[in-house]
Amino acid sequence: MSKHPARGMDQTPGVFTTFPLDNILREVHRLLGPTWQLPPYSLPPYLSPPSPHLQEDDLDFLLRRGGLDTVEPELAQEIFKAYICHIHPFIPFLDLELFSDSIFGATSHHEGGGPENSRKISLLLFHAVMFAGAMFVDLKYLYAAGYVSRSSAVDVLFQRARVLYELNGEEDPFSVIQSLLLMTYRCENPEQHKDAQHWISVCVSLACKAGLQLDDRQDSNNIWKVDRILWWCIFTRDRLIALGLQRPPFIKDEMHISVPVLQCHDFQILKPGPTTSYAVSCYGNHKTSLERMFIEKTKLCRCIKDGAFSWPNYQAHIVASTAVQPRQVALFLSELELSHWLHDLPESIAFSQKPFLPTTDADLILYFHTAWLRLIYLKIFSTLNQQLLSLDTQECPVLSSATEAASILNGIYQKNSAFHFSTVKEGQLPLWLSAWMVPWPCRNCQMGQQLEFSNPSAGLA
Repeated sequence: MSKHPARGMDQTPGVFTTFPLDNILREVHRLLGPTWQLPPYSLPPYLSPPSPHLQEDDLDFLLRRGGLDTVEPELAQEIFKAYICHIHPFIPFLDLELFSDSIFGATSHHEGGGPENSRKISLLLFHAVMFAGAMFVDLKYLYAAGYVSRSSAVDVLFQRARVLYELNGEEDPFSVIQSLLLMTYRCENPEQHKDAQHWISVCVSLACKAGLQLDDRQDSNNIWKVDRILWWCIFTRDRLIALGLQRPPFIKDEMHISVPVLQCHDFQILKPGPTTSYAVSCYGNHKTSLERMFIEKTKLCRCIKDGAFSWPNYQAHIVASTAVQPRQVALFLSELELSHWLHDLPESIAFSQKPFLPTTDADLILYFHTAWLRLIYLKIFSTLNQQLLSLDTQECPVLSSATEAASILNGIYQKNSAFHFSTVKEGQLPLWLSAWMVPWPCRNCQMGQQLEFSNPSAGLA
């Protein structure tokens, strides 16, 4: 006689009432493993690991997004060489001796050399340096590493720094500030809100929080000098980004007026050695000139008063008589300081269009940086005159500055030095060119004419 099933729950259920899915969980654990495990990863011994406060899910996400990946030692060396030549003279905040010892001595570190208590490099700062240097490294090294183009390599290296920053993977505030300063060189979709101005705004905020703008320390130790150099690097980047994007800067005049201007003895003195030999030979006898050039660039950026950016964007027929008085005063003050800066500029670092044949790479680097300093001056001069001068004059200063800028860029292009330009440079070079080549005052000026010039940034990957 068959037994019919009784209504209701079985007295001996197959699934315990307290754990209704326990049998399914056991099956999942049997197939996939009982616990979460972070996939194995390794960092070079000279890099510090990410913050120990990161959760397991964050570490897993960081690993899968490439935040814990590093470039091969050979490629890292070539990228860092490009950084030394093209980035460091513009923003000389990086400890070249520490990075050179770590990157160029990576083989000996990997084999067990190097002291155990030696300083380590922040992983976030390392990613930022690799991203910035990749914009200038020879393409053959990127191709050899498997990248299909420069833009793809820059994208990958930038995303490594970005994901590590957004997950708070770095605890040292100064490393974060330095990394954000380098991340301002990233040019993404202009419609995205995280552009160069976003990164510089965060950088300025953290710098003020760390007190870099304060001059309340009377000692003259190396830490103080590094802080001062870092502050002026942030200041120049903020001013030039504002100049290129025609937006107000984040650092106001009263924030930097009390900070002393840099002197040549404030910069790092590189000790000759096996690992620092490239940095020493790269600058040659021009290291002091490049340092002096950054000091002059700082003074030049101080000519850009934040009051000059308090108005909306330029109007087609605006004249000085219709200007609001505070901004008009700021513009005339900027013009006066600009003329004084040009008069006091040392002849040794002043740009000259006289033809010359560089005998070393250091000569070519000095030539390019003097040309770039002149381009910054011409851009500031053009911007001021767009707002100060009437269009009824026979001479158009904006057109003259555009003509000289085109001549300088052609000279760089003819010397096969276009590789010095990346797709993003201080003040957004493509924006500068578009603003210079078709400046709005020249549209109504009888002197307006077509300027034939080769864009040196065209064709870069």
